[in-house]
Amino acid sequence: MARTMARTGAVEHRVFAGRLDMRNLGRVERTTARAVRAPEGDFRDWEAVTEWAAEIADSLRAVAG
Repeated sequence: MARTMARTGAVEHRVFAGRLDMRNLGRVERTTARAVRAPEGDFRDWEAVTEWAAEIADSLRAVAG
């Protein structure tokens, strides 16, 4: 990720949990998810995503002056 950030000029990188619905996966994807025992469900933290988006907006406003 550091290389991609350097190439793009990214200031920060964050990872958020997602959602896994086995019904939306193909056979190979389902097999892989089961093999690694990936839990099915919705683990998205919308409050955390919203807070991060607000931080980005504040940073952009600060740069814009």
